Amino acid sequence: MNSDLGNKTIMASNIRYYLRERNIKRTELCDALGFKYSTVSAWLNAEKYPRIDKIEKMANYFRISKSDLVERRSEAREDKYIIRDEREREHIEKYRAISDEHKETVDAQIDYFYKKDNFVKKESQNCGQEESDVG
Repeated sequence: MNSDLGNKTIMASNIRYYLRERNIKRTELCDALGFKYSTVSAWLNAEKYPRIDKIEKMANYFRISKSDLVERRSEAREDKYIIRDEREREHIEKYRAISDEHKETVDAQIDYFYKKDNFVKKESQNCGQEESDVG
């Protein structure tokens, strides 16, 4: 068993992290999930530990696993891959549902636009550098 399980401080830190990362206010979390403000405050202050049903509700709300709330967050973890909005979630769900053949087509399109956007960014950065070099 992981020694972090049941640690109120880790839970508090993780809830705060996902609230901040998603730009969600404590009151919004309470309203969305039907939690009492004082209860959430006790969790965030590491005074109490939520029951498993509350942990599950929060995990579903944040679209993360329960372990993301109860276990110590790894510094090496790639938080940039957290789903940030409904559009990203829908794209991921659709991608997972299509055939491998179609995934190859989607991958090629993503690569094309990624390279195109990065080329445009580099060009605009280079133009800005040249202008500053002149002046």
